[in-house]
Amino acid sequence: SVPFWVGLATLLAAATMTIGNLSAFHQISIKRLLAWSSVGQAGYILAGLAAGVLGLKAAFFYIVVYAFMNLGAFAAAAFLSPEGSSLDGLKGLGRRSPGGAAAFAVFLLSLAGLPPLAGFWAKFFVVQSLVAVGNLALATVMIVNSVIAFFYYLKVVKVMYFDPCSDEADRPVVLSFFAWLALAGCFIAVVAIGVWPQYLFDLLNVVFR
Repeated sequence: SVPFWVGLATLLAAATMTIGNLSAFHQISIKRLLAWSSVGQAGYILAGLAAGVLGLKAAFFYIVVYAFMNLGAFAAAAFLSPEGSSLDGLKGLGRRSPGGAAAFAVFLLSLAGLPPLAGFWAKFFVVQSLVAVGNLALATVMIVNSVIAFFYYLKVVKVMYFDPCSDEADRPVVLSFFAWLALAGCFIAVVAIGVWPQYLFDLLNVVFR
């Protein structure tokens, strides 16, 4: 029989990721979108725990990757749209801050699980562990939620690069050295883990040996 805590983790993971992603889908505030997205991401981490011992390393891998993706995304939202949290404040950002918009887009696409960024491997390892223990239902729910999330993350990227803004708002965004340092640090981590995921996984193998 399935242990009680595995069944509970499965239900919590499915409910958390679904509520988070469906709530994020309709947001017009970037900060609220990212906040609800964080709920969905927590559901993915719980999904790793639902895979038992096999999924524990996958869950911790996700936590490390999530820290860089989420910190980068919230920092980008705060630095690049300081006047408000509306998605409209990001219009034309691809022109007004090419580097900042590119970093923000990478964080969002990594959160969506687009290969070869770190978020893809985080989701892949969790789904792989769920399939390995036979929890195909939760693996399917996670994949469906990832598809839902992809569309609302892509919506933000579309606003930054394709939605026009008014002449008054079409001015360059100047970032401080600290802001660039924070964005660059998270950007490098997300890309590096995406290209070389095995290094982090090998480190977790040592920790959980």
